[in-house]
Amino acid sequence: MPQLGPGKNDDEGYDYGRQLETGLEGDMYAFRTPPLHNVTLTGPWMHNGAYTSLEAAVRHHLDPVSALADYDALELDPILWATFKVPYDLLDTLDPLLDEPAELSDEQVADLMAFLAALTAPGAAGGCELVPDSVPSGLSIDTDPDAGC
Repeated sequence: MPQLGPGKNDDEGYDYGRQLETGLEGDMYAFRTPPLHNVTLTGPWMHNGAYTSLEAAVRHHLDPVSALADYDALELDPILWATFKVPYDLLDTLDPLLDEPAELSDEQVADLMAFLAALTAPGAAGGCELVPDSVPSGLSIDTDPDAGC
């Protein structure tokens, strides 16, 4: 996953993930996997908001090497453009099971997207009362005018 934002506990702006807690080299760039319940409503996706669409996040996992090489930070909020970086050792931590791209058709990806949408609770859409006034990073909070927020 590309590095975005101010990082955590690092002068160069990197976030080394779980390694910051364990000190173990094998935990470098490992991040908690959030639950999939209501995942269609929780964008931007990935630990750092690197993807503005859930489908792009899903497709990233099919071929992370190419996704990283082709990543376009210009799709993000302009405040994050200058924070985009790829640590030289990032791909060294890639699980060997992901070395070869997974081949899925557009129809199969659509099926995955339908499955993820099915995990959305009917009453969860909207949820304007749950939108905070601010976030720790200071980034603005986008609201959904169609939901009345």
